[in-house]
Amino acid sequence: ANQEIWVTFESDSDDGGEVSAFREYLGVVRGLSGDDEAVRDELADAFDADENPWVTGLQEPSGLLGAPNVRPILDRMIDEVGSEVERVVVHAPYFDPEGAALGELAGRINGPVQTLVQRNHVGLGADAANSLPENVEIVSIDTDLRRFVHAKLYAFRRASDTLLVCGSANVSRAALLSSGDWGNAELVSVKSISHPEADEALGE
Repeated sequence: ANQEIWVTFESDSDDGGEVSAFREYLGVVRGLSGDDEAVRDELADAFDADENPWVTGLQEPSGLLGAPNVRPILDRMIDEVGSEVERVVVHAPYFDPEGAALGELAGRINGPVQTLVQRNHVGLGADAANSLPENVEIVSIDTDLRRFVHAKLYAFRRASDTLLVCGSANVSRAALLSSGDWGNAELVSVKSISHPEADEALGE
């Protein structure tokens, strides 16, 4: 009964950069979990150009950010966003105890960072909230008591669009600030959507 958010990619309209990025990420996951022969063979079959000619037309990796990586997800997220951000809306069920990741995100953004927390599932402590930069606005939201909002999203509103980042990454050190040496394995999508689409998603 969780509430979640998903991004889909259409094979007849997207250029395949996300598939290329996912193929790369599968290699990272294989490295973390051991080189299982059956998995290796299945992935080789999936991306075999003789059996699947579409593989040869894939574009350069894009649209997904994964960890572990030599650069933290937050750094690469900010690269994607650029400098002209009007405001950010953040939602995640979990934060690191000090609020370090949220503070680091807010320090990279000139505009307000509206952070949604669920009234019955607050994942950010009062001390951490009080220590955050002034541009962070904590907004308590009421939700159906039977439903836990498990979605993790970062909506960067720009003049002409909203860059939506969503996936597995909570607002934590281990998710957003980790490098290749430590931290969680994470995967998020990065997609430009219209302001009405963003408003609809956030309105839920």
